[in-house]
Amino acid sequence: MSLIIPITGIIMIFMVKPLPPPHAVSSSEFAGKFGHWSFAAQSAPVKVVNNKTGAVIGYFVSAREFSEFVRLRDRLPRAVPAWEMDDELAAELQKPLDERYPELDHLMEEEVVDAKTR
Repeated sequence: MSLIIPITGIIMIFMVKPLPPPHAVSSSEFAGKFGHWSFAAQSAPVKVVNNKTGAVIGYFVSAREFSEFVRLRDRLPRAVPAWEMDDELAAELQKPLDERYPELDHLMEEEVVDAKTR
């Protein structure tokens, strides 16, 4: 399976190896045979399920799979609500645009738009 991600006009193709289906195991069996299931997680994820309710408690994966997850997660864009923005980031965003991009200056001009004309 391949994953195609368009990034600023460049198409990057990543070969993604699909994970095998997870082994489903009850939480008591997982706790009692932790060594067995930690070894099994090296080749396929282990889905740990609550004994009574059947609800999924979590997944146990290999260190390699987890580090790959973290690597991919860290590549995702970050969004920060304005009220959580620190002063340093707010100051950086208030700086004028680089002079190398004068064609973008019009984007920074404030326009007063009447709500009725929208």
